[in-house]
Amino acid sequence: RPGRYRVYKNMQPKELLEYMACKYVQLWNEGRREATKKLDLSEDEVVILASIVYSETKQRSEMATIAGVYINRLHDNMKLQSDPTVLFAHTSMDSKRVSNKQLKIDSDYNTYQRKGLPPGPICIVPTFVIDEVLKYDSHTFYYFCAKGDNSGCHNFSNTYDEHVTNAKKYRNGLDKKKIYK
Repeated sequence: RPGRYRVYKNMQPKELLEYMACKYVQLWNEGRREATKKLDLSEDEVVILASIVYSETKQRSEMATIAGVYINRLHDNMKLQSDPTVLFAHTSMDSKRVSNKQLKIDSDYNTYQRKGLPPGPICIVPTFVIDEVLKYDSHTFYYFCAKGDNSGCHNFSNTYDEHVTNAKKYRNGLDKKKIYK
């Protein structure tokens, strides 16, 4: 459960676990539980998806749209093909590019090789990201790619061909800035 907690040196392990369990229960209020049921995901799966969304963007205005892309893919039994999950599996989260070598890593977190969500979150997420996932944008996008302008924003597309064009623009933008990592 993300957040700030007041933990004391003399706290016993059982007290800490009870405290954290209480915070978890507070997070999953009736409204969030209802929204989770509508997504046909478990609470843990919502947190996992939120961690992927948060790793894709820090732009709050795009989080619900990105969540919608992944929900579209999950509902259509497609691979998520999330770069941050591959980077997590490869322990190189700061990389701007994903190499072909990284895409081949054998890991339950490699969403290019495995369908569905990975087994756990790839980062700790603020509560507002969970809320953005729960109120995801319903749309027809199946693809998105970061813009090559270093803005942190993305181009969204319905077709793979559009996505390939956007990905080429992103790579060209990195090449101009000489970012190869």
